[in-house]
Amino acid sequence: QILPLHKLLEESWSAFPSARQRLLRLVASARPPVVLLSGDVHMAEASKALCTATTANSTRKFDLWEFTSSGLSHTFTKVIGSGPKPSEGGLLQVSRGWIHELLWTYYQWIYPAAYRENKMQDVYRAVHFSLLDLLFHPIDGSHGLLYRTVDHTGHTVMSKYLPIPLRTDTSPHHLNTINSDDSADDSDSNSLTVECKGVKGQVSIARLLLYRAAVAGPLMLFVVCPLVAVIWFVLAAVWYVLVGSERRRRVRLDERYREHQINMLSNTTHQS
Repeated sequence: QILPLHKLLEESWSAFPSARQRLLRLVASARPPVVLLSGDVHMAEASKALCTATTANSTRKFDLWEFTSSGLSHTFTKVIGSGPKPSEGGLLQVSRGWIHELLWTYYQWIYPAAYRENKMQDVYRAVHFSLLDLLFHPIDGSHGLLYRTVDHTGHTVMSKYLPIPLRTDTSPHHLNTINSDDSADDSDSNSLTVECKGVKGQVSIARLLLYRAAVAGPLMLFVVCPLVAVIWFVLAAVWYVLVGSERRRRVRLDERYREHQINMLSNTTHQS
């Protein structure tokens, strides 16, 4: 994903800030609207950013959408399996287990979804695919882009409509500028910077720390602590075998020595 900056478990361009900035500069240089498409996070998501493109001579604000779709055969919580009856079409959506469902719900609940208009409505966990439809109204000539996420039964479970403004200027648009004026100074392109923030605004440092702690807590509880317990058990077993066996051998030698001393004392007593 490109727009979200606070993903901890999913792959995101936030790990490559320079490459992300170059892509955003390219987006800002193109004629609007531009829509980003992404995937490989095992869920569907609709993200919106409020961006500001700034050069030495001009500033332009624009909205940037990113549509994520990844889960045609499986997601983090669901998988397509074989249906038990031929009437079911041979395909059936099956849950991957209550642990996957619980972890996904918990992660989405603590996630600071600054790039979603609706935190839980703009994300979908089950098996799906997505469609982009270009719509044209023949009466007023308006254009629009319809994004839809469709589940395995063919029903639309999430949708977004983006109106496309009518463009009266048909002159070519150079990629190195952010204005429609082709005679813009090249220095604008060299100083072009793009700042994008989530539609819900910036996330505070306290909220980010709370989010990271909430992710690290279960990780410590269910991964690190059992791992430490296993390592401690293995080390204790090794210590028992190596050190404990030597200690037991010394204890047995001491016991035999005491028995020998007692026997010697007893024999001396009987002889006297």
